[in-house]
Amino acid sequence: MEAIDGVAITERLPADYRESDATGRVGQRLVEALAALHAVDWRAAGLEDFGRPEGFLDRQVERWSSQLERYRVRELRYHGELGEWLRENRPEPPPPTIMHGDFHADNALISATEPVEVRAIIDWEMATIGDPLLDLGIFLAFWGDERPSHPAMPRVQGFSRAAGAPSRRQLADHYTALTGRSVEAIDWYMVLAFWKLATIVEGAYAQFLAGELRSDYARELEQEVPRLLHEAAGFAGIS
Repeated sequence: MEAIDGVAITERLPADYRESDATGRVGQRLVEALAALHAVDWRAAGLEDFGRPEGFLDRQVERWSSQLERYRVRELRYHGELGEWLRENRPEPPPPTIMHGDFHADNALISATEPVEVRAIIDWEMATIGDPLLDLGIFLAFWGDERPSHPAMPRVQGFSRAAGAPSRRQLADHYTALTGRSVEAIDWYMVLAFWKLATIVEGAYAQFLAGELRSDYARELEQEVPRLLHEAAGFAGIS
């Protein structure tokens, strides 16, 4: 490993970014980094045993629903209904690629000064071989001003809610232009991304209630998990 000169962007762009379209260029560079990751020949890289790509989407709802039952501490509105929606509307997946599993701006290191460059992608705990559109789904779910006025985890890509930022559709189309992959089912992937994230971090909230984890982040999950599920329900058209 080596030291990388870069910053993780959350609520604000670096102070030295001056161009009026800087937010858009950050979004484009992140999509380009994601497309480059998904273009890696994972077999040639010796990653045949890194994941189980066959049936990856088929396993998601059952796997994470079972995980929730191990630490369930409350009823979560929309969780079961979204699980059924995901099963019933599952799209035909593209060929598998390396996937990061938790791709958003603060899991990348970006140049602190212009021109905008993605210097590294970091935090690989969720990486596997699977469906690349799930990476795009979580990135877009956290992106832009199409989110509720009080979104879940507002610091994540908070900078993207600035005026003039590209829309989710524009960034999804940029990904298609780079990769040739259809994004017709991207709403399904955004639902899966937030539903899965809510399921995972509910485990941290259970630890908080048990006194095993003490942090502001864990405490805030009391509200953040329901907000994730509420946004996922919006993507699915569930009221």
